[in-house]
Amino acid sequence: MKSFNFIGLKCPLPVLKANKILKNDQENKIFEFLCDDATAPTDFQNLAKNLNNISIEIIDKKEFYRILVKKN
Repeated sequence: MKSFNFIGLKCPLPVLKANKILKNDQENKIFEFLCDDATAPTDFQNLAKNLNNISIEIIDKKEFYRILVKKN
């Protein structure tokens, strides 16, 4: 699993950076994104669907979201 910390970045930066990572990384299948933007859960679910990826887990840690995305 590869992890990325996007805490402090506001919409749309986290999802734009994640999009680039998911499209370009051919080695990894599971990615962890840490975000504190309120729209992150919805943005990442939509991104995963658009890229034919599956968002497998979104955990609200109160201060941030832990988002796990699995590439097909």
